[in-house]
Amino acid sequence: MYEFENYRLDPVRRVLSTLDGTRVPLKPKAFDTLLCLLEHRGELVSKERLLESVWPNVVVEENTLNKNISTLRHVLGESRGDHRFIVTEPGRGYRFVAKVTEAFDDPAAAKTPAERPVPADLENGLGSASAALSEGGSSDDMARPLPSRARARRTVLGLSLAAVVALAAVVVANRPALDPKPAVRPNSVAVTPFTNLSPNEEDRYFALGMHQEVINQLAKIGDITVISRSTMMQYADGAKAPREIAAEQNVASVLEASVRRAGDRIRFAVQLVDAETDMLLWSETYDATADVANLFAMQTGIATNVAEALRARLSQQERARLARVPTRSSAAYGHYLAALAADHSSSADASARAIDELRTAVALDPDFALAWANLAYVLAVAPTWRPDHAAEYQDEALEAGRRALALQRDLPETHHALAVVHLVRGEWSEADEAYRRALELGSTRAEMAEIGNFELAVGYIEQARATFDSNQGANPLNSTGLAFYLVASEIVGDRAAVSAAYEQGNAFVSGWPFGEYLMNYVRLGRGDTDALTDDRDAPPYFKAELGRLGSDAGLAALHAWYAHLEHPTHNEHTVAAAWAAHFGDIDLALRAARGATETRRHNIWFLWLPLFDDVRRSPQFAKLVVDLGLVEYWRGHGWPRFCKPIDGGEIECS
Repeated sequence: MYEFENYRLDPVRRVLSTLDGTRVPLKPKAFDTLLCLLEHRGELVSKERLLESVWPNVVVEENTLNKNISTLRHVLGESRGDHRFIVTEPGRGYRFVAKVTEAFDDPAAAKTPAERPVPADLENGLGSASAALSEGGSSDDMARPLPSRARARRTVLGLSLAAVVALAAVVVANRPALDPKPAVRPNSVAVTPFTNLSPNEEDRYFALGMHQEVINQLAKIGDITVISRSTMMQYADGAKAPREIAAEQNVASVLEASVRRAGDRIRFAVQLVDAETDMLLWSETYDATADVANLFAMQTGIATNVAEALRARLSQQERARLARVPTRSSAAYGHYLAALAADHSSSADASARAIDELRTAVALDPDFALAWANLAYVLAVAPTWRPDHAAEYQDEALEAGRRALALQRDLPETHHALAVVHLVRGEWSEADEAYRRALELGSTRAEMAEIGNFELAVGYIEQARATFDSNQGANPLNSTGLAFYLVASEIVGDRAAVSAAYEQGNAFVSGWPFGEYLMNYVRLGRGDTDALTDDRDAPPYFKAELGRLGSDAGLAALHAWYAHLEHPTHNEHTVAAAWAAHFGDIDLALRAARGATETRRHNIWFLWLPLFDDVRRSPQFAKLVVDLGLVEYWRGHGWPRFCKPIDGGEIECS
């Protein structure tokens, strides 16, 4: 954390703010430029060094750097001739001259949760945002205690947690990045799936939806690191105690809750447990009618009380985001929660249900901007399951995103959703701008983990690798992010990091299906067909048997399989392209690559793998990246390591 004059720069969350917590909008490359200058404050930083640091392995003109410096001068309030922060040394470079201090954003953040003072309002048992709803200490059956997980200490069968952590530590001890056991962040929390105590099992969706909403609320606080719902669902059976969960997720605290809904009444029993001491940091029982205003007040109360218990800094902008009420319709909000509970990314049926629930929500409340934004997001990624509906889904996603934007232009979730819509459509500049705008409005990079996928798609591999690495620090068991880190490491030639990531993923995730699937592309690119695996219970399959047929027979079998597919998924297109590249059939590889990117243009990422070196040298590959709009984006933002402009306006890739 760097502080200078009235500014604070957080390199982990990539946020520039004033000392009172107000965020200062800054484009990613301008942020990187400022960070480099701060890291070398007082030193002359040459233009060459800045270009290499901010645009590694990307060809940009010096004028681009000059624009970044001008942007920084403007943002920091320097007037012409006033160089309080940045001094230019003509022909040589730049020097950051203001006094800079390194510090925690709150001195209490350096303490463990057990050492921090408890806020006065918590000592009184009342949170400032929830006092009107709070009736702690009730003893009727609606206030049943939390599940046994809260205090239980059960024996873990098989490989113990300590052994797993030790294994991961040994495997990755010498890695240059992706620290296997980073220091526990003081303001970090894992939210276990809420226990449904309602007599009606159909209310399970309500508990699942509220679990996601509380995670969403906590993720809006930049000073808190919260583990994603997808990672936390593995603890739904309640078998592990808070200390075990915290050790696996590398967090300082665990939030647990039970939910009971009876008629028009709802009760939340919530507690925050310190991972190191197993002491209770905060607890509350919320009891109210189940109308939408009370539900939002509960969520806000939980988030603000957790922030206070952890002594996390909460800016006015963040408080405003937490307090925002997205709809007045209880019915619409019920369908919205059902959509969250469906977990759209888990299956085709779940995706279809989430879409139906969100469509119903916006039909009930056409002004429900947050539901429109979520509908846009879910529709944008739905072609993963239904490629035959790709065109209509993408058109509806764009329309839903625009509807959300018209209703509420300053809603970060809308810009995040539009970023994903534009990413899938291959509208690179629009996606870049939407991500930037979402960050300006208060979204955290943790909320938008797919920024790394955007960077990977446009060929900025080093930046993507750094993003995936950073995300792993905040969410150690994010197996999808770890898999993409593995891919990025293979592309840059860091085989040691690939091996370490692969071993780490398998140590923490049984079988690691997605990691195994992506590792097959790595193996095939290295010619190691004997190591290919294809023992998955569900698609995508890698067709490992093709490697045992020999070149001619394998290529013939590939053609027959691919021609037989009626509606290939993007994964099937990608597998076909990979095997075609392996067998040297460049035409088929490019045809399949076009199929893979037709419905999901950001799927271009796989073509940066070494397996496709020969494919990229084809003039038809250059035509593909032109058709995908990448060349236009590169001309304005910098060229990747694989492609460069040549005479006559043409490009050359390798």
